Amino acid sequence: MSDGNKALEMFRAHAPDLMILDASMPQLSGVDVLRHVRNSARSLTPVILTGGRNRTERLEAVAAGATEFFEKPLDPPLFVAKIQQVL
Repeated sequence: MSDGNKALEMFRAHAPDLMILDASMPQLSGVDVLRHVRNSARSLTPVILTGGRNRTERLEAVAAGATEFFEKPLDPPLFVAKIQQVL
């Protein structure tokens, strides 16, 4: 997705079981998107990605309901294993 608003549109159109959101998307951050969708999708597994080690951002993501939180650059084998574990 190129921005948070498009992520919301995709969520509404497809009702996914898993959403992988970048914390720093334009328009709406990944955490903001999660706040919008979390109450309407109890079975959703939200994952937040970030490029930094911002503790406040991590706490906000967890408070918004993020299941997992990953820092970029990702370790692909670990990322896939964790996603498989939460699904």
